[in-house]
Amino acid sequence: MIFLTTGTQLPFDRLVRTADEWALERGIEGFAQIGNSSHVPTALTYERFITQHEFEERIKMCTCIVSHAGMGTIILALTYGKPAILMPRRFSLGEHRNDHQLATARKLADRPFLRFIQEADELDAAYRDLTSGVNLGERISPYADERLIRNLRGLIFGQTTEHAT
Repeated sequence: MIFLTTGTQLPFDRLVRTADEWALERGIEGFAQIGNSSHVPTALTYERFITQHEFEERIKMCTCIVSHAGMGTIILALTYGKPAILMPRRFSLGEHRNDHQLATARKLADRPFLRFIQEADELDAAYRDLTSGVNLGERISPYADERLIRNLRGLIFGQTTEHAT
């Protein structure tokens, strides 16, 4: 079962339409959080907005995340060890205020559990690749390293911090 999420800030009709048509064509079940997108899924069960708790529960239950390239979703995918197919929003298509999601895609493109797609016709291959049973890597901890916490406290409270090694 897939979990499609567009985030909550802006509509993302290109992603919703792409995932919905693909799920219908392939007979894939899933749930979509579509925000203010105007395309309403026909193959996927959907809600416009869900709570943070439900968001994390949907991630835990799914076999694959399909999402915009938002860092919140990427971090949760890594935290729960879930493969994710990410379609960056593009400024040139009016999907965001700038192309920071494309920059995120370039930076994280080598991660074995993430696939970045640009076009609808790339979704099926990315899904097959991620769900082929290959070990996708380790999860990241949901807790920050103690050294990072000490350094952040020092920065916030104006104390001297240790240098990362």
